[in-house]
Amino acid sequence: MAHGFGWLQIRTERAAAFLLGGSLALGFAHIAILPPWEGFDEPYHYSYVQQLSETGELPSRETARVSQDVARYALAAPMPYELTPPVTYHSFFDPSKGAANRSLGLVHKLPARPRQYEPSNWHNSERKHPPLYYVLLTPIYRLTRHLSWAAHLFSLRLASYLLAWLALALAVWGCLRLAARADSPRWQWAALGTALWPLLFPAWFPEMARMGNDSLCALIATLVWLATVHRAGSRVSVRFAVATGILLGLGCLTKAFFVPFAVSIVLWWVIGGAGRSRWASVGLASVAALTACAIAAWWYLDHWDTYFRIATSARTDGLVNGLSRNFSLWAWLRGHAAFVTTVAWSGTWSLARPQYGFLFPLSSLVILTAVAYAAALRRARVASIEWLPVWFSLPMLVALSYYVLVRVAATGEGKGAEGYYLHVLVGPLGFAVGLGLCTAQRSPAFRRVFRALAVYAVGFGVAISWAQVMLFSGLLVKGPDKFYHAPAPLPSLLGVPEAFARLQKLAYPGVAAIAWCVGASLALAGLGFAYAAIQNLPLTRREASSPRTR
Repeated sequence: MAHGFGWLQIRTERAAAFLLGGSLALGFAHIAILPPWEGFDEPYHYSYVQQLSETGELPSRETARVSQDVARYALAAPMPYELTPPVTYHSFFDPSKGAANRSLGLVHKLPARPRQYEPSNWHNSERKHPPLYYVLLTPIYRLTRHLSWAAHLFSLRLASYLLAWLALALAVWGCLRLAARADSPRWQWAALGTALWPLLFPAWFPEMARMGNDSLCALIATLVWLATVHRAGSRVSVRFAVATGILLGLGCLTKAFFVPFAVSIVLWWVIGGAGRSRWASVGLASVAALTACAIAAWWYLDHWDTYFRIATSARTDGLVNGLSRNFSLWAWLRGHAAFVTTVAWSGTWSLARPQYGFLFPLSSLVILTAVAYAAALRRARVASIEWLPVWFSLPMLVALSYYVLVRVAATGEGKGAEGYYLHVLVGPLGFAVGLGLCTAQRSPAFRRVFRALAVYAVGFGVAISWAQVMLFSGLLVKGPDKFYHAPAPLPSLLGVPEAFARLQKLAYPGVAAIAWCVGASLALAGLGFAYAAIQNLPLTRREASSPRTR
């Protein structure tokens, strides 16, 4: 063990293990309490999987339709508030309307026959996505299509979340492995920063514990991150360049934002000196790029028109024309403020939210960790590992900032560029959080503010879980201002017993309660162990060699 501080390594590993266990159980609880279709864009993702599985064809502009199964469900049972459905959670559980009684068993009853894809008139907007994630989910769909909606969607969501949680676990494991052999404590800090990520930024759970291709993006991005940092400082072989190109190609076959991401990583290879000379580095980067193109170029050539129209805002008479009519500095700033906030919390697809004052500390935590990380970059080279999270995240940040302009041009409002997409970079951004914590720990003011905001984030996670349960049970509603509102006084014990009784019709509240208690216990223990580790972790290589840390 480097420099003889193995006991600190053990303490860090214990904290990380408990935090990872907590994140796994809390994700399980989120899935168990989530009503059908409440995850972002789930009807579209599900219909993509179903159409691919049943017909063997990829959805096209002409054929992409939401499944008739989903359309029939939407007529009888609640859908997310954002869709302005005919049946909301509040109306579904309203005794005077009797919708819950009429739809009794709809969610938990076995279908008369295994589900088959039948197109509805509802256009499937997710057809623009490459197919890899949907191909991987096809076996899960086929194995569970004869089950009830609750069990069927639970299986698909769980398979998806396990991909994301595996990304988180691999990122932590990679940092701990490097910490065990490196001569710098930064990797222990990185392991803790990554393991703490879901608790500091609870938008992780609604973003990843649902059907959606972001979970597979997170896994592939983490594998690229680990491969890159493990080979940093050493010459890259042609075999390694091909392997990295395969990962980047698979990422491009999962989501389009991997294209600029892949360009950024290949450029980092060139600048960082992947080969013995600049030309050798260019050659190795070209091998990786060509390998990625060989895997994924066919999709983008077939769908060039779709991505061109999205990028140029062709559907709104062009970006420049739209901005000349609708641009305002306030809308632009508001769009970016919403982006920062939704890194920490986004809600589910109903998009109900607490008052802005409750979100401000979470936004402050995002900004504080970003500033701490920026402070760690002051003396680092642009091609160093310290800068690598910037190379990973900059393409997505630019794309989302550009999308704010697109939304301003189209509607006069900058909303729509959601910061929760950054969770797919949990590996490199977890490293950035850890590096920032390590750098800023010398400041007593930073330590006090960070601890207060971290405690707030954990408390917010508890409170927002309660609010979401109340929303799904109809005891809270989404008002015209999009905030949570109580249409009537809550029953006793903050409405929890009544909510759980109601949600028996839509989800698995008993399973969710057990998983949540287990996850909360593991997470709190992990936070305690992490606090103890942070109190003793060295901040520099020199401190790691001192007797105080042995």
